Amino acid sequence: MNARKRWARRLIAAAETPIPRYGSAEWLVLPEGDARKVAAVVVAAELWAHEADELEERLRVELDLARRAFKATEDAEYAARAAAHRQTWEHLPASVERQNRAREYRRDVYGEGYGSDRATEDLASALGSSDVWRDAEAS
Repeated sequence: MNARKRWARRLIAAAETPIPRYGSAEWLVLPEGDARKVAAVVVAAELWAHEADELEERLRVELDLARRAFKATEDAEYAARAAAHRQTWEHLPASVERQNRAREYRRDVYGEGYGSDRATEDLASALGSSDVWRDAEAS
C-alpha cells in the first residue's frame, strides 16, 4: 500500500460512522473541520485517484479490444471480397484454355477460314459440346 492510501485510511478511520457522501445534504450541514466531513472528501478523492490509477490500463485494454474487433471485421470483409472475386473468375482459366485450344484447332484444320460456321461446329463436336465455342465467345 502506498503512502497516499495509508494517509487516506488514517483520515477515514479517524471519523465516526456513518460518513456522509461528499456534497450531500448531510455533508453540507457538518461543521468545518469535522472528521466526517474531511473523511467524505478523502473518500471522494480516493475514488477519483483510484480511477486515475487504473485509467491507463483500462484505456489500453479498451483500445486493444477495439483494434482486434476492427481487424476481425476487416479480415472478414477481405475474405468475403476474395471469395467473391474467386467465384467470379474461377471459370476463366478453363475458358481461356478452351479458347486457346479452339484457335489452334481452327488454324490447323481450316487455315484462313477459321471463322466459318463449319469450323465452329467441327470444333464444338471435337470439344464435346455444341455450345462450347459460342459460350466461350460470349464470356
